[in-house]
Amino acid sequence: MTDLTYHFSYREKDRGWQVILSYKDQAGRWKQKSRQGLATKKAAKAAGEKLLSDVLDAMKSQPIAPELVGISLAEFAEYVFRSRNLTYNSILAYRYALKNYGPKILAMPVRKITYLDIQQAMSNWQCADASYQLYVTCLKMILSHAVEPYHLRQDNPAIHLKPRKLNRRHKIRALTQKEFDRLMENMKTRPMKYYAICAIAGYTGMRLGEILALTWNDVDLKERQISVTKQYGRVGHKKRGIMNIKNKAAGHRVIPIPAKLQQILLEYRHVEPRQINGQLFPHKLLHKSLDGYIKKIVPDASIHSLRHTYATMLLANGTDIKTVAALLGDTVTTVLNVYVDYTDDMRRKAAQSIEKIFA
Repeated sequence: MTDLTYHFSYREKDRGWQVILSYKDQAGRWKQKSRQGLATKKAAKAAGEKLLSDVLDAMKSQPIAPELVGISLAEFAEYVFRSRNLTYNSILAYRYALKNYGPKILAMPVRKITYLDIQQAMSNWQCADASYQLYVTCLKMILSHAVEPYHLRQDNPAIHLKPRKLNRRHKIRALTQKEFDRLMENMKTRPMKYYAICAIAGYTGMRLGEILALTWNDVDLKERQISVTKQYGRVGHKKRGIMNIKNKAAGHRVIPIPAKLQQILLEYRHVEPRQINGQLFPHKLLHKSLDGYIKKIVPDASIHSLRHTYATMLLANGTDIKTVAALLGDTVTTVLNVYVDYTDDMRRKAAQSIEKIFA
């Protein structure tokens, strides 16, 4: 705990030296510890350092708030969720993940949970690999907060849980160029708002929630770019609204738009009545209706397929993975995992090119 406020005082007392350590505890109250009867001032300084070390060790195992001393895992989890300012969807996912550990461990005080307790709680799991990863990630995150910054315990017993090897790849659905062209041609006959949404998804790779949060201030048709900083989704129980994208480093981005999309948006702005709040699209737009229109043209596709289409088209045309990740608002690792078949193909092509260059 390097930010501890403290100071030492030294004085001669009873034919020896005394050291007094004054420090502030977690509640901001001044406290003191002392040693006396030391032969020299040098010995007093060494004793002072030992006092400081003991205080630091003790404070590491003391909760920052007294009410946390006997808190259960279930109660502490909610404490962590609130402190991290998670989105409503993330909280729902984590609550669901925690339930799979069972009522026994959820009722246990956080300070008493052991690695064996966790293993026993996991012993009867029969779930998909992705679910397993979510459950483990959730517990690791919560118990890491019990160590720092809440000082409920000195170790994280979940840290040694091994992730499963994901043997099965999730097959993504990306449209071919012909399928995409056919979709866009047919969507022209649908309500203009649905056509415009498909165009934005296909030509920028944006998520539907990000598209529905767009205002005209986010769209620069002159410079041909869109700024992505927020998304539309669940913000509470049976409540939806606009929220800022949490991961600013990856999520906030500026996406260039091609001339085709520029023309579609110019037409949309001219045809559709402007909303008072500046939103491009009404929030009552039905997701099922949108996917219904898409499936009539490409039966096994959805609006999210257009995000995959955008990514795979960029990769197929030689755009580097780091740039694709930045445009999608994802990490490089995510792009590598999701589009592994396409990145493998890129490696094969690179190997062929290297062979030709150095032949």
